[in-house]
Amino acid sequence: MAQTAEEWLEGQADRALARQRAQVDTAKLLATFAAGIAGALVATALQVGVPEGLDWAAAWLLLVTFAGVLGVIAVDRVAEADHDKVLGLQVLRGWSQEDLLVELRVAELKAVYSNDEVVRLVRSVLAVELLLALATGIVAATSLLT
Repeated sequence: MAQTAEEWLEGQADRALARQRAQVDTAKLLATFAAGIAGALVATALQVGVPEGLDWAAAWLLLVTFAGVLGVIAVDRVAEADHDKVLGLQVLRGWSQEDLLVELRVAELKAVYSNDEVVRLVRSVLAVELLLALATGIVAATSLLT
């Protein structure tokens, strides 16, 4: 069966929204995983001998790394179309079924377009978080090796 342009556009918006959600969820998982590895290294460093300067530096960096994970989680503001709002406006404005369908499609596209910025922000915060986790792990590993 041939697809109309409207049907294709709806499907594309659905796929884009699913991809955006998956990217943000993966970023949160990756941030948590990186912080967990850094935490394991710091815990190991703190258990070997008496904690010294590098051990304490790694522990403080781990705290900042944990704040980075919270940052990745906090910037997750992936939006979805507010269908209830559009349906409410239909009643107030007296839209026909065709007008309603157009407005629902517009709401869907607005959500997808606004999410592009959210995904970029999540990626940026994730990059900072991964650098923090890497620095924490390096400091902890250096402490273990000295």
